[in-house]
Parts: sequence; C-alpha cells; structure tokens
Amino acid sequence: MAVTGRSDNVDVYVSLHGIDTKTCGSQSLPCRSMAQAVYRVGHGGNIYLDGRGTKKRPYGCRKGRNILMDHPGIYVNKSLTVRGFYSTPHVLCTDGFHFQKTNGEQLTFALVLSGIDFQQTPLNCNDCQRITIHNCSFHNTSRALAIKIQNTASFQLDIKGNSTFRNNSQCINVLLLNNIREKSRDVTLKIKDTEFEKNGLYRHGTGRDVIIIRSYAKKGSPPVYIHIFFCRVKSSYNQGPFLHLDVSNAITNETFVDVDLHHHGERHGKRNRRLYFSHARETKAKFISLTCHNNPKKQCIVVQSDWANIVIQNSTFYNQSVDSKYSGSCLSLAVSFNASLRIVNSNFHNNEAGAGGSIFADSKHGFLKFDLTNVIFSKCKAVEYGCVISIGRTAKGHPKSDRGPHRNVTVEQWEGNNGKRTPRCIAIDVLLDGGIVTLEGSTFTKEMLSRGDGAFKLVTTGGKSNITISNCIFRDISMDARRGKIVHIASVNGNAGMVTISNSFMEGEKNRKIALFISPKYHIKLFNVTFNSLKYGLLAKSSSQKKGPFPMDIFIDDCSFIDNTYDAMFAL
Repeated sequence: MAVTGRSDNVDVYVSLHGIDTKTCGSQSLPCRSMAQAVYRVGHGGNIYLDGRGTKKRPYGCRKGRNILMDHPGIYVNKSLTVRGFYSTPHVLCTDGFHFQKTNGEQLTFALVLSGIDFQQTPLNCNDCQRITIHNCSFHNTSRALAIKIQNTASFQLDIKGNSTFRNNSQCINVLLLNNIREKSRDVTLKIKDTEFEKNGLYRHGTGRDVIIIRSYAKKGSPPVYIHIFFCRVKSSYNQGPFLHLDVSNAITNETFVDVDLHHHGERHGKRNRRLYFSHARETKAKFISLTCHNNPKKQCIVVQSDWANIVIQNSTFYNQSVDSKYSGSCLSLAVSFNASLRIVNSNFHNNEAGAGGSIFADSKHGFLKFDLTNVIFSKCKAVEYGCVISIGRTAKGHPKSDRGPHRNVTVEQWEGNNGKRTPRCIAIDVLLDGGIVTLEGSTFTKEMLSRGDGAFKLVTTGGKSNITISNCIFRDISMDARRGKIVHIASVNGNAGMVTISNSFMEGEKNRKIALFISPKYHIKLFNVTFNSLKYGLLAKSSSQKKGPFPMDIFIDDCSFIDNTYDAMFAL
C-alpha cells in the first residue's frame, strides 16, 4: 500500500468511528484508517490517533480511498508525526510501515512516534534521517525496528519516555549499506528510560539481538562516526546480545549510564555469548553505573577493535560465568594495537571464566594502559590463568608495554576451577614484553581453603619492567597443602628491570608459602616490608640456567622477618 500523495494538511485525526474520504481528517470528521491519514497529511504534519476502543480493535493496514495497492503494508515517503490522544492507541499491522526517502528529495526525512502501542507491527526505515520514539511499546514482532542507511550522510535515533520492547525476535537493526558517494557518515543512537524484556525467544530468521549495528563496508572504507548514549536502560530475560556493533570502519564514542543487564538466556552461538560487543576501527566507550549480573554463559563486555579506550565507573558485576574456553566473564578487551582501560569505584563478585575470571585484557601488537582505582574483587575464579585478572595470556601475542597504576584494589578469596593436571591460577596474572606496573594501597586476602594459588604474577618476555608495590597487604592464611608463591615476578631475559617493594606486609600460614619469588635478573629493593609465618620471605632464583655474566643487585632495608623457615635465599 504505497502512500505517495501530497497535502497541505498540518493536522489529521483518526478514529475508529471515522470515515475515509477525500476531505477527512478534521477533529470533527476524522479519517478511519492510518493509510488515509498518511495520504492526507502534509510533509512534516501531525497524525493524531484516537486510542479509545483500539485495545480490542487495533488500527491495522486497512486501505483508504485513493491508495495504491502496489505493496503490502503502509509505505510513506514524507516526514510526519504520529501521536496518540485520549488514551493509548493500539496498532496491529503485520505487513508493517515502510518509510522510504524519495531519491533527490532535499527536505529532511524525519519520523516522530509518540504514545503508541505497536503489536506485530514492524517499522522499516530506508534512508530516514531522524527517528524519534517517545513512550511507545513494541510487542510480538519479528523485527520491531529495521533501519537501512545508504544515501544519507547522517542518521539519528532517539528513544525515550518509558518505551518498552517485549517478546520481539529482534528489537532494533541498523544496517549500513555501501555508500555510493564514498563519504564519511554520522550515526547517532540515544536511548533513555527504555526497557527491553523477553526478546529473542523466537528467532524467525532475524536473529535474537536486542540492538545490532552492522555494515557491509570494507575495513578501508571512509569512516562511520557512531555516537551512542544510553541512560536508564534495562535489559532482562532476553536471549540474544544486548548491543552487537560490527562495523569495521567505525569510530565510536559511546556512553552508558545506569544500564542494567541481567538474566539473559543461555542461547549458544558466538554472538549470543556476548551482551555488549564492539568490533570497530576505534572504540571509545564509557560505562557509568552499569550493573551486569546473573547472565549464564554470557560475557558482559567484549571489545575486539583495532584501538580502544574503555572506562568503567561505579559499576557492579556479579554471578557471571562463561565456558572454560573463553576469557573474561565481565570484560574481554582484545585489541590489535593500543588500548586504554580504566576501572574506578567498581565491584566484581563471584565471576568465573576459563582465564581472567572477571577481566581479560590484551593488545597483541601495541601498548596497554590499565588503571584500577578503588576496585573490589571477591570470590572470582578461573580454570587457567588469572583467577581474577589475566593480561596478555594469548597465543596471538601479548602487550609490548603495560602501563598503569593500580590503587586501593581489594582482592578476596580468589579460587581456581582446575583439574588435577592444570596449574592453579594466580589472582592477577600478567604477561608482557615490558612496562611500568604500580600496585599501591591494595589488599590481597585468602583465608579459606581454595584451589587458587598466589596473589600476583608478572612475567617479562622481552624488554624491561619496573614494578613498584607499596603500602600493600598480602595475607594467604588458608589451610592450603600446596606451598605456592604469593608474589611471583619472573623474566626470560637478562637485565629485566627493577622491583621495588615498600611499606608492605606479607603473611602466610604454618610456613607453607613463599612470599616473594623474584628472578635475580631484576634489581630488587625492599624497604620496610614485614614477612610473617612463611616458608621463604624472599627467594631470588633464576628460572633458567645462567648464560654469561649475571650480577645480582638486591637491597634490603628496615625489613622484619618473623617466624619464617627461611628469611631469604638467593640461588642462581
């Protein structure tokens, strides 16, 4: 049903008691069908739907007079606003609404929907420039909102005002087609006060994504600038991803404030295991007051871009678990080049993965800046590396450099989920070529028996690493039969850098543990460190046979050794 006529009517009214005529549309003589109202309204005009009686008799795709029967559904090629009045109007049109900008049309093509309940009614928009949805609901649709962008330079979607999406197979699909003009484009998504619930239960060939943004453009194509702002958004009991962004030529700027992701289903498949996914040229994303919990076999945040800058602030992650072949149940950051990750004032509890129980981070060909401040980890576990955090442990490479201070980090009761033949995981496991690592004012405590091993391990594979640990407490007093190492710092090359530990306390239980196991290839400085109830306070031992001259440089000042089997031992 193609609606292509032009009219100068600014306001057109529709009612179940109206009649479709050539002159209908006034409040006293309303039209009966939405199709006739679209035909009667002028460009940029308003259609008012009377909601009375539509819950039992929803508006459909009923044809009006002078409507062309070329296509199913209702086709629209002009900007308009559709609003409900008196009460919420209900619309049921299985063939859907199709908004198509006319080639060569110079006027802005914009759509506004306000206060409407859409049931089994897909909205399809081709080259729309702006869509605003306010206080609308979408139910039981294979794909609620499908957007194709090809011949327009900019697009913006605004959803707000307590809008809801329920029981749809897919909610929002944005497809970027090849741009024949070969110019950059801007795409903006703003979603506020919106709830997505129980979507993706039935696939219907459309996928199960809540929101998907994808492109057919090649990696070297002109950039697409994607701006995303979500605020007070809830996503629960959905089967597919919350946001799947796969645009290889995109440069993104994303902000998520007060977003709650919980109880997503256990659907299998690569896409379905990630709630937020970004594959772009550059990803810049900030998560503020994000809550992600109780999503079995799903990772909260996965970034696989060339460059990335991620900030997580005032957020909570708990009861997250993924299969043992995946790393980072809460965050997996694996970029090709440089990455920055900053986590502030956040909590991670009872999360589990194959490696990096809560967090995995790697930049296989570049630099990684990783900053933790005021972060608490408790009862996190992994099968292999990093019960809590794993950095750089991947067959594809590890960071050339890791820079970043970690301040006021609390790690409690980390655990391994390994078998008898698998080495026990370390709480924080770092593998890098070289860099600067600072751990300040932090506490590592393991009091109950667990299959977790030490608190911190760092291995330098190529360059130099300068490691500074100050004002920290390490207490491993669990009744663990294995001895293990609380802090393990190793290197595979000579002159590995410097390790400085000051104003810190290290305690074991019944002389089972090694407090510090440090390769003598580092310059070692200890200031005001207390060692209590340990097998070894300091064990400086080379992991490989010495090749050529190898001077040792160890400085110990004002340290206390209490009730240890060996205070210090040095072995080459």
